[in-house]
Amino acid sequence: TDVKPAEFVAAVREYEPDLVGMSALLTITMPSISKNIEALTEAGVRDQVKVIIGGAPVTHSIRPAFITPRICFFCRFHL
Repeated sequence: TDVKPAEFVAAVREYEPDLVGMSALLTITMPSISKNIEALTEAGVRDQVKVIIGGAPVTHSIRPAFITPRICFFCRFHL
């Protein structure tokens, strides 16, 4: 199921992880990644975690949409 951005924020605050991973299994789910990253930023916790993004539709072509420090992409291709 979809995890709402507020749930990502709450989990980061509660568990204080070193990294947060998100996977897009279909291209229509990729906007959710942006919303989650925006929510982490707005909540002031984005700088506390590294973000890993992966999934079948994640390729080099989407990198400009997520260009920001501390984001790692796991793609089918070498970065």
